[in-house]
Amino acid sequence: MIAPAFRGAGIVVVAFERLRRRAQELGIDCLTLDVREGSRAHLLWTALGFESFGVMDDYARYNGQSFRGHFMAMRLGVEPD
Repeated sequence: MIAPAFRGAGIVVVAFERLRRRAQELGIDCLTLDVREGSRAHLLWTALGFESFGVMDDYARYNGQSFRGHFMAMRLGVEPD
């Protein structure tokens, strides 16, 4: 999580690129994550090249509202479009 004052500064993109390169160096071929549908994080991970491979209804609840969750993956060695 990035502090609000630093959001939008590209910190996540830089950190993720370093993580992705290191994972490749270690021979890791796939990164996975899960995220609440429609969140800023969901948009970010999609923009970075992650693709949904599954969806869960009632993944999270906030203020009495239910949200779906996406399980996402990125195959390493393949550059995102």
